This record gives sequence, structure tokens and C-alpha cells, in this order.
Amino acid sequence: MRIIAGKYKGRKIECPPGDKIRPSSDMLRGAVFNILQFNVDWENANVLDVCCGTGAFGIEALSRGAKFVGFMDSSRESLDVTKHNLTKLNEDKFELMLNAVEALPLARKQYDVIYVDPPYLTGLVPKALKSLREKNWIAPNAIILAEASERDKIAAPEGFEIKNERRYGNSKLLKIELLTQS
Repeated sequence: MRIIAGKYKGRKIECPPGDKIRPSSDMLRGAVFNILQFNVDWENANVLDVCCGTGAFGIEALSRGAKFVGFMDSSRESLDVTKHNLTKLNEDKFELMLNAVEALPLARKQYDVIYVDPPYLTGLVPKALKSLREKNWIAPNAIILAEASERDKIAAPEGFEIKNERRYGNSKLLKIELLTQS
């Protein structure tokens, strides 16, 4: 797996063997960043990579000039892999957070771009959205994207609306809007 564009283009992102971590495909990551390309001021964007796995989404954002990236996962192994990948790039504009997405602490910072990519078929996308809103992680006018299995039946929790859904192989990408800041 490689970084698609930006200052780290072509650099390798390592993923441990086995199936504990499911990285997003290059095709899907490319589609995500095509969607974000003209909608994000990367120099001023705080990005949150929720259920970060290898850190590929957040690293891609840093490669494109993101101001800061928070990498969040409930797995210490995922955060160790992410830290290893960031260390190889000599990157320092990040924070690693060991948190369960359905029970987050109160945010210390709000994020402008949020990518939620939990293990498929776990029902965590709506729970993560609700927790992110309740604990004040979402900046006003934030762009929220979620990746899920094409078989996942995802309903937006109260206060959110699914604005767009696109399929990429056995995955789908949801663009989600926060309707109210509550």
C-alpha cells in the first residue's frame, strides 16, 4: 500500500500480516481524496482518522498538507502500526488516541475533516457519529465521511443526514452531514 499524492507520494504504508487490520483500498482512498480535493483547505484543516488501522487516511491527509491529524483507534496494535508509519516519514503534526469510538472522552480539539472507518459489519458508524457529536469533536461545517461494507445497513443517527453514498468494490463510502450542533 502506498501514499497516493502529496509530499509523501509513493512512500510505502506498512500493514501487519493477517486480517486484524483492514486497510482501505488505494481505489477507495483515491476516491475519498478526489471528493475532498476542492472542499478542504488542507493548510488549516484538523483531520480526525477514526478507527485508523494503519493510519493511511490521516497520513494521506498529512501528505497533502493537513495542519494536524488525530489518529484514533481502540486497538493498541493499530496505533503502534500508525506510529511506525508516521515515524518513517519524520512527521510530527499528529496525536495518537487510544479510544473506543462509541464512548469517547470530551474533545480537546474539534476536527474539520472526519473519516470513520470501523471494522465492517459491526454497527459502529452510527455509534461513532453520535459519540463524536455528544463529546464535541466535530467542528462547525465539518466534512464527515464513513467507510463501510456494501452489506452494512447504516442509518444516520438523529442530527445527521447521509448526503451521498457511493460503492467501490465490496465497500461503500458515505458522505454525512451534521444537521445541528447539540
